Amino acid sequence: ALGRFKELTDPFAQHSALLTMLLRKGSDLVRREQGRIRARFAPEPPAQGDQEGEGALSLAREADATAWLLDQMTAESREQLVVLVIPGIDYKNGVCAERRDARARREMIHRVANQQGVSIVDPSTAFCEYYLETQQPLHGFQNVKMGSGHLNAQGHQILARQLALAIQGADE
Repeated sequence: ALGRFKELTDPFAQHSALLTMLLRKGSDLVRREQGRIRARFAPEPPAQGDQEGEGALSLAREADATAWLLDQMTAESREQLVVLVIPGIDYKNGVCAERRDARARREMIHRVANQQGVSIVDPSTAFCEYYLETQQPLHGFQNVKMGSGHLNAQGHQILARQLALAIQGADE
């Protein structure tokens, strides 16, 4: 069941620390809610002109699924939830630009989290500031294409710093 859930959510999970955390920590919830989760994440046929590709979730379905996940996680957690946004950035010729699909997804996550009263940590500005200052991408490694894929050590450090600032602000 978890393998199928991961397969269905991969397009969204690649851009969401929230789903990554759910996949790691929420296996009991997934087992209990398997039928409803499957219905929420069922792939849709692509709309004509849809750029996301066959079987991808539409942004509206992602918003619905995100709201549902936040509801479930809030109900299961005794602690304040924080949505951690992983920026989707194109690093090209000294310009830091958010990918179009990433911007729409980030705006949707902000909107849904705000509606749910969930805190958000979004290091997008800090990522771009770092890149513009150093010309070093915060995604990718030496053995793959720099500027793509997972966060590298510096990307994780900036993300952690932003998260620590948010936690400190919540405690004050």
